[in-house]
Amino acid sequence: MSPKLTDDHLDELRGNGFVIIERYIPDEQCAQMAAALRRILKPWDEVKDDPPEERTSYELFPYSEQILNQSIVDWEAIRFSQRWLGTDHVHYRPGGSIVRYPGFKSRVSEGHIDNGNNSLLPPSTSDRSYGQINFWFYLEDVDEDQGPTQFITTAHGQDMTRAVNMIGPAGTRAVFHNYTWYGAKD
Repeated sequence: MSPKLTDDHLDELRGNGFVIIERYIPDEQCAQMAAALRRILKPWDEVKDDPPEERTSYELFPYSEQILNQSIVDWEAIRFSQRWLGTDHVHYRPGGSIVRYPGFKSRVSEGHIDNGNNSLLPPSTSDRSYGQINFWFYLEDVDEDQGPTQFITTAHGQDMTRAVNMIGPAGTRAVFHNYTWYGAKD
C-alpha cells in the first residue's frame, strides 16, 4: 500500500500552494468523527429556531469527544510536514472545529494568508523550517453551493476570481502552507 501523502502531493503543494485529497479520512472514522462533532456543534435543524447571534459556533482542542482528540494523531501528516519543512523538529498546534449556519457573514471580505496572523517571523519562501503547514478536512460531503473554502494557486497571487473550491466527499483533506491565499465562497 502506498502512502496517503506522496511525492506527487509534495510537488503539488510546492507548485500550487495547496493540495486537496478526496477521501483522505476513511469512511468509518469520518462517520464517527462527524457524529461526535454533531454532539459538540449542533446541526442547523437543532438551532434554527434560536441560532447563535453570529450564526457560527466553534469548539477548540481538546475536545470532549475522544474520537476527535485521537484523530489528530496522523503520522502521515507528521512525516509529510517534516519533509515540507525540512526538519524533524515540528510542533503541532491544535486548532478547532467550526460550524457556520445560514445567514453567517464573514468579517473577512477578501482572501487572506495565515502568515500575517499566525507568525511573528518575517515571510520567507526560501527557508521553510520555521514555516507552517495546515491540514483541514471535511467530515461531510461539500458541494459548490455550500460555501466551500477556496484556495488560490500560487501562480494567481491574490486573485479570488481564480480560486479553486475545496469540494468533495466526506473525508476530503486540504493541505496548505502559511503563504497560501484562501477564503470562503459566499
